[in-house]
Amino acid sequence: MSSMFHFQVIVAALLSCSGLFAAPQPVSAFIEGKTLAGEGSITVGNVRVRFSDGHTERWTKLGQCHDPKVSAAGHVGWCRYQEIDPVRLALRKASVRVRLPDGTLRDFDAAFERFIIEKWCFADHDSTLVIVSSNEHSLMWAVKFDLRSGEVVEAVSSREKPGDRPAWSKGYLPEW
Repeated sequence: MSSMFHFQVIVAALLSCSGLFAAPQPVSAFIEGKTLAGEGSITVGNVRVRFSDGHTERWTKLGQCHDPKVSAAGHVGWCRYQEIDPVRLALRKASVRVRLPDGTLRDFDAAFERFIIEKWCFADHDSTLVIVSSNEHSLMWAVKFDLRSGEVVEAVSSREKPGDRPAWSKGYLPEW
């Protein structure tokens, strides 16, 4: 082999190790789809992710997604649902799917099957996920999951008195 080939291989290896050619990271995510109207509006469709180098990728195909988010650590998550209440625009039989930077997919369910996911977010420096869900009778649950294991860390109900709830749940559940 020529010395020029060896030089190119060495330069490529050094640049790769230096991080100059690091893989692009997710920086934002959005829904490509339609906006439904009822007691408000909601956008549902497929998740498209924008990367640090400017390119985008569509990560879903069934069009049953809503509310995508990207964490500072590069986790990308979105709500998935099986049914929509056409009046309340509530997403029933919902879960949150998270794709970790290594490509691992994790699904996190609402507190109970018929509960509606009201909101969700990454928490604790992107090591956990919090899902707030409710039923039709105003009972709400905030559930904290470990992102790596998928296990429930802790759960709290809106029936618990605000003073008896764990500190992490403040701001997720109503104070009544």
